[in-house]
Amino acid sequence: MTTIEQQLEVVTNAYKDVKVKLDRLEELRSGTAQPRWNELLEEKLKRASTERDLEVAKRRKVVETLAMTSTFPTCGIPMKQNTYQPL
Repeated sequence: MTTIEQQLEVVTNAYKDVKVKLDRLEELRSGTAQPRWNELLEEKLKRASTERDLEVAKRRKVVETLAMTSTFPTCGIPMKQNTYQPL
């Protein structure tokens, strides 16, 4: 996809979001609004899953960083492949 197509997609999605919110606002003003518990729950779940994904990514980064800078567990000697010899 080109950048123009990506920008068009972003604008289209933003327009759809605004349209949905305006429709909901109009329903609330006119008094015909129905409770939308499912939509609220889905939005909460999306937000929670995003937060969980961020936490998992942070943990992975910490683990990867530790793995790259790992030391021998008892001595503090940096681990090198095939160089450890028992005393």
